[in-house]
Amino acid sequence: MPSKLSNAHLVFATFNPFLWPVRNGVPLAFLGFGADDPFKENDAVKSAIAKLAEEMEGEIAPDYAMIFKTLDGDEYIATLDLD
Repeated sequence: MPSKLSNAHLVFATFNPFLWPVRNGVPLAFLGFGADDPFKENDAVKSAIAKLAEEMEGEIAPDYAMIFKTLDGDEYIATLDLD
């Protein structure tokens, strides 16, 4: 029997395990990568990448930053993607 799900669930995959960001017990929504068009001029995303770079004690290229957002607010969090 064919599935009624779209292929949207196949868009994101990674070979490297990482901790999915959580705030107050609630998982954050994955939005894409820092180099993606919707984020190129987004100051909040740039700030999240800068915070990640500070935590990692080095520079982070936007295409290595996975961008997450809280479900109930406008807080962006960047995590490092080593893929």
